[in-house]
Amino acid sequence: MKRLENVMENNNLALSFGPAIDFFVDWGFKIALLIFVVVFISSLITTYFNGALHTNALSVFGLTGYLIASAIYQGLNDHHRGY
Repeated sequence: MKRLENVMENNNLALSFGPAIDFFVDWGFKIALLIFVVVFISSLITTYFNGALHTNALSVFGLTGYLIASAIYQGLNDHHRGY
């Protein structure tokens, strides 16, 4: 019974931090998405103006950054939900 009470207490602690964690996770993901969009658009613009060689690195960087950010977001989300 004592163990169950400890588990309940820990859950309450996690829940009290929940909104703050959600806030950081959500905003971190939105900022990563914004960076991805900016990098992607800028790579499209530079491709248009001075050929594709210069921008392949940029678009790969943007895509990789987005994938990493979404993986972190998903991991934090799952961890927060207790999977």
